[in-house]
Amino acid sequence: MSIYASSSILTCLIALPLIGSLPLALLPSSRIGLIRTAALMLLTGMLATGIAAAYLFNWFAADIHHRAMQLQQQVGLLPSIGMYYHVGVDNLSMPLVLLVLALAVIAGLAGLEIQQEAKRFYILLMFLAAAAIGALISLDLMLFAVFVQLGVIPSYFLIALWGKQRSQTAAMKFALFQSLGSALIFVGVMVLFVATRKAGIEHGCLDLPLLLHNAKFMSLFRPGDAGADWGELIFFLIFAGLATRLPTLPLHLWIPDTLAEGTASVTMLLIPANAIIGTYGILRILLGLLPYQFLVNHLLLALLGVAGIIYGGLCALAQTDLKRLLGYWAISQAGYVLLGIAMLNTLTLEGALTQITGLSVAMGLTLWMAQIIEHRAHHCDLNRMGGLARQMPGFFGASALGMATALGMPGLCLFAGPMMIILGAIGSHGMFAGPSAAAIWSLPAIMGGAAAAGMVLTTAYMLWTFERIYLGSPKPEFHHFSPLLPAERLVLLPLIAGAIILGVLPGILLIKPFSPAVMALLEPIRQALGH
Repeated sequence: MSIYASSSILTCLIALPLIGSLPLALLPSSRIGLIRTAALMLLTGMLATGIAAAYLFNWFAADIHHRAMQLQQQVGLLPSIGMYYHVGVDNLSMPLVLLVLALAVIAGLAGLEIQQEAKRFYILLMFLAAAAIGALISLDLMLFAVFVQLGVIPSYFLIALWGKQRSQTAAMKFALFQSLGSALIFVGVMVLFVATRKAGIEHGCLDLPLLLHNAKFMSLFRPGDAGADWGELIFFLIFAGLATRLPTLPLHLWIPDTLAEGTASVTMLLIPANAIIGTYGILRILLGLLPYQFLVNHLLLALLGVAGIIYGGLCALAQTDLKRLLGYWAISQAGYVLLGIAMLNTLTLEGALTQITGLSVAMGLTLWMAQIIEHRAHHCDLNRMGGLARQMPGFFGASALGMATALGMPGLCLFAGPMMIILGAIGSHGMFAGPSAAAIWSLPAIMGGAAAAGMVLTTAYMLWTFERIYLGSPKPEFHHFSPLLPAERLVLLPLIAGAIILGVLPGILLIKPFSPAVMALLEPIRQALGH
């Protein structure tokens, strides 16, 4: 069998941190240097394994338009309920896997600041990375739900044990929201399992490729048919579960507290990983398996996306805590992702995937900048800051680039995604035909205009934040601020490089790899419309 069809390399991505954590756990806790070295080697080994998988992956497979999965491995777990260990990747999941692995390595480098319980920190961090990778490569829906829930456990302890004074409260809020989301996904998957039996699949089926190729299942939830109500129930259960991770209104309440109370070495992986899983799940499960329900509800999802853009921007404008401001900024930026998916055309879908990639890099960069300031000022109160441009001139340049990235300047990683989404919404009716002269008055075009206003709002609060932190007279209490440490530079440099490279070359590094997957994702929608 061709290596493009069957391989255990994806299983190695999950097994490596789990097996590698065993000897790491046996190291003496006092040997912090050895623990850090071993942990970083394991995280780097995961990234190297991911790069090897990307090398084996055929990026231009001839049958990619038929949703071909590569590097697959399948083992029966609970065949009686249709659950298999079935993993594989395509042009949608492979780039996202590489992104999570790169963020895990950077988070490991940021963890060099951890002085207490370093061994436990790195073990939990690797477990979190393994759970995120497991969710992205799962081709069995129950396995996907299991990995999504498994990620909640290390996340809770990473927030609670290495955060600030109210970190345990923030960790509990995070765990409650994410556990609720996971429960909704589990229920949605089980209802879908029952529906597969109604489609005539013996013993039921939760295997994603099989369901995508089963014409009877794909037509089960047509509007007006008996299965339409089942489809609506499955759609909203799974969407609500995934919306807690993207994050989407009104299931976003955990993110400001998590960012404010957690340490950047945790949140720079935890927040992007959850957002990536949420985006991936909406595309893979809802858009892929439930095209009729997506068509019925796509404008509702688009409205939620626009509401998130404006709401997050207005809340960010009112914040005085830097990390909370970044939390609402993340909610606003996630709104562009949902809007891009909901618009249902090639340009906006590619824009959504470009946006979630750029947001992951920009979030790591801005969170690490906030952490550097907090370590020296011992607070994140914007009203008590000012004049840092003179106190830390070297850091000022990196921060200016980070702020430019966050507000979406051209040539940086958060510019292409929103622009593609806005132009795709304003310039078309999504998947629906209509007179081009009327496009400017269509609801999608109006929502695209509102999203463009969100970019103006982002520019306003980011520039105001920049002014409050760096400009003005230096504060006397900031005179002791030290220059950037080598460990801090080690984290900043790859994030800055990523923001620039993804901003300059989005077509080559993002749009071209994602493009075959976008075409495959839109195929069920076209079939549902009769195109």
